[in-house]
Amino acid sequence: MKLAIIPLSAVLLSIGRATAFVVPQSITVDTCSKSCIDHDSALRSTVTTAETAEKGMLLDHLSTLTVLQLKDLLRHQGLKVGGNKADLVERLVGSNGDGDDSDIIAVHQKKEKQTKEQKITAMADIVKKKRAALTVDEAIPSPGLKRQVAMAVETAVVKANEGKKTDKSSVGSNGGFSAIEDLPASIISRLDTMGITEPTPIQRDAIPLALQGKDIMGVAQTGTGKTLAFGLPLVSQMMNGILDTTQHKHSRRPIRGLILAPTRELANQIAVELGTLMHGSQLNTYVVVGGQNINTQVNRLKAQRTDLLVATPGRLIDLMDRGALTLRETSFLVLDEADLMLDMGFHRDLNKIAKMLPSERQTLLFSATMSAEINEVANNYLTDPQRVSVARAGKTADKISQEVHFIERSKRTDMLLSMLSNKDHRDDRSIVFGRTKHGVERLSKTMIAHGIKAASIHGNKSQPARDRALAAFKSGEIKVLVATDVAARGLDIPDVKRVYNFELPNQSEAYVHRIGRTARAGKEGMAISFCAPEDMDYIYYIQKLIGMEIPVASGKPYTKRETQEELDRVKANKAIQERRQRENRNNPRASGGRGGGRGRGGGRGGNKSKRRKY
Repeated sequence: MKLAIIPLSAVLLSIGRATAFVVPQSITVDTCSKSCIDHDSALRSTVTTAETAEKGMLLDHLSTLTVLQLKDLLRHQGLKVGGNKADLVERLVGSNGDGDDSDIIAVHQKKEKQTKEQKITAMADIVKKKRAALTVDEAIPSPGLKRQVAMAVETAVVKANEGKKTDKSSVGSNGGFSAIEDLPASIISRLDTMGITEPTPIQRDAIPLALQGKDIMGVAQTGTGKTLAFGLPLVSQMMNGILDTTQHKHSRRPIRGLILAPTRELANQIAVELGTLMHGSQLNTYVVVGGQNINTQVNRLKAQRTDLLVATPGRLIDLMDRGALTLRETSFLVLDEADLMLDMGFHRDLNKIAKMLPSERQTLLFSATMSAEINEVANNYLTDPQRVSVARAGKTADKISQEVHFIERSKRTDMLLSMLSNKDHRDDRSIVFGRTKHGVERLSKTMIAHGIKAASIHGNKSQPARDRALAAFKSGEIKVLVATDVAARGLDIPDVKRVYNFELPNQSEAYVHRIGRTARAGKEGMAISFCAPEDMDYIYYIQKLIGMEIPVASGKPYTKRETQEELDRVKANKAIQERRQRENRNNPRASGGRGGGRGRGGGRGGNKSKRRKY
């Protein structure tokens, strides 16, 4: 069967774009260019016959045209121009035949549908693979608390046995802890098994007072064993039965001891370290922090007895609001790194927790630094506290070698990569500290791109991702940990040889905590700091706090003039960025780029400065 097709006679060029117009044969084509005539010939050859196959070719050809071109074709034939692309193609083909095109159109639409389905299936497969990879990654959780405690005990015993082989005189010679009264023999034996033979100064001074039931404010430099200084008295009193578990006023089993820590990593570390002391006993320890499923925590607290709870303040408040626990019979409270909790904005939470605790309790407060704000917390929590200080606030460990490099901001990354790639210490375990979450993440990716085994920890990371990064760093799977100050407090990672201050902290006390990640347990370590011109005030106050001048390894201190010029430059750049952001907000279409009319910010090419927050 042959179909009557109106021949396509001319293709006209519209101003600004090549748009096809189909007009009847009677219209002259004198104004057509050679390319138009060639296009017309191609169309004529396509529709010379009215066979079904050739009609399908016409459909394919029309499908390659844009919607605007198809509408112009319809407009010149006096047809309706509304509808989607498929409707336009169907209308054009139908206008050039005798109306018996349904089979051809159906076949063409089926083909288009199959193509779309294939694309959708391919996209779904890609998404499925990405989700599967993410699920596998997230499905590798950090070991549970009991498993972590068992692993810590096993590791400590192995190291203790290795130490006893080299120093046979130390076997069974835990005279230091045995000299402390009221310490249970089981704990002393556990310490000896784990190779902990002598108490540190803060432990020697604080433990006897804590065992007498007195409140304590303790100050000691980081890495000197503050966890055992409050942990040993707490566990000892539980084991000696001073904190009675057989009778309590309320039906729900009470939390007997509570330890508050500012960060998730520190809370988990405390729980593991004290868990090693209680390993094999009937005492139960549990840790609750943010970033984990709160319903799981609620169910666990309601189902099982918890003698010792380690928590971050925010998550503890959430659990109390849900009725998962009560602190009405908590007899022992520890505030670790209380100054950081205040800096992180937990002051209101701490006041709320204080009202939930009984007035008759023992409270211990420990920190590597002691700020003026701590006195307010001490007044709310402690009663006639005994002050224990084995080092002045801000003192760094004696075995940390410190140095500073005065270097421009733009050159720091190259110097850091050069140091980390140095063959003499490329295998050393190192921590690199930065100020911002985005900066830390970018630096980590740069290291990985240069072949350095690195991972990052910061506030934008999920808790499982942070746990995996720490586990990989502790196991030696990665050699460099890039972190914000979230990793500066309390983390006890063995054998960290070097700490890099890629960006100096804007709080002097944070410097003490950062470099305290190395030279722990009497070992030696190195602290390397980079100082840009705008950081001169930071380095001045850091040196004032630690009471010494940090040796200069390269460069020279910037003058006040150079510092001011750099500060002015940074201020000017910031002002330019803010002005551009205001202009973009006031005129979003102008900054939209491609797709500038698609809502505020112009779609993909929109106001990127609004989305980039540092």
